[in-house]
Amino acid sequence: MTTLYKINSAAKVVLVNPKNKILLYLRDNKKNLRYSGYWDFIGGRIEYGESAFETINREIKEELKNININGIEKMCEVYFRRENRFNSCNVHLFKGYFDCPIESIKLTEGQRLGLFSLEQIKDIRLPKKYKRTILETKEKWIR
Repeated sequence: MTTLYKINSAAKVVLVNPKNKILLYLRDNKKNLRYSGYWDFIGGRIEYGESAFETINREIKEELKNININGIEKMCEVYFRRENRFNSCNVHLFKGYFDCPIESIKLTEGQRLGLFSLEQIKDIRLPKKYKRTILETKEKWIR
């Protein structure tokens, strides 16, 4: 008998400003939310029939207001293997650039926005695989 596992796909974007700081949002503190209270990249699940690029553009429009993002490009994929492989997730990581004050950006999901240097990324609550990916390939993420 073959066991089938559900593998979800998601798309997230690493948003970088002219000072090479990365824009993250603080996830809500909810009991059943994976990575509750962690910092995270903007993005979400890929819907049926949608490409990863279409997903990232939709998620940006849904989650952020008053921001223009340029130069969006796919950088890599990160695989999250869950317990017993059920609900594992393949995340397409993109990079994009923005040039506006954080105070002018309106967040529609999560607790708040934050800007972090690569040095600060080491010390915040960001999922380990994201943190490792960013820090091991840091030259890819900055201008």
